[in-house]
Amino acid sequence: MFKMMVSSFIIMLILSMAGLLYLYSSGSSEGESDIANLDFTFENSDYLFYLTDGEIASAIQESRESIRLIEDYLIELNDTGIPEIAFVYMEPPILTAKLEARRISDHFGRTASVPEIKEGLSDRYLPVIGRFTGNHAFVFDVSLHQETDGEDLHEVQFYEENSGGGAVKTILIDMETVDPSIPLYMDVFDVSDPALTARYRIDFETFQTHD
Repeated sequence: MFKMMVSSFIIMLILSMAGLLYLYSSGSSEGESDIANLDFTFENSDYLFYLTDGEIASAIQESRESIRLIEDYLIELNDTGIPEIAFVYMEPPILTAKLEARRISDHFGRTASVPEIKEGLSDRYLPVIGRFTGNHAFVFDVSLHQETDGEDLHEVQFYEENSGGGAVKTILIDMETVDPSIPLYMDVFDVSDPALTARYRIDFETFQTHD
């Protein structure tokens, strides 16, 4: 009798672990996951978030003067939140420049140059970062869409990657598939229970660098 109970426990444990592995491997079902293979360029001066070399230099300087770099870029919930999601923010090039300049200063004790910062900027792929409690980035997936008068528009392309042991989910929105003049809605949902969803509304023009 005891051996049967032990055997049953082991079988249940194996099935539970298999379920967890399935959830973890399904974390990028909607978006592509090969972010490392994308080519980043920053040459299109018509891009909504474009920065001149002078503006990049100013961002480098500002990174040394403030410790609250992401607060102005937090994205608010459009409806009910999910406790496992700590916060979500958009990372336009100006914020990327500040964060990378701060990282270089903190790690290497020097001021970043404009060319090295510019290498990490993109005029096509716009990052949105989600911070999760524990390793819940593996458990939640993302979908993106735009709509007009309640009707969905064309599909929004994006790339998705989990990092930080499941604490961080990075979404790179392909801005060539987006109409920046209207809001984009991002749904973050539990892959095992899609009814558990938090919706975020992104108004691109609110975060644009220039008027």
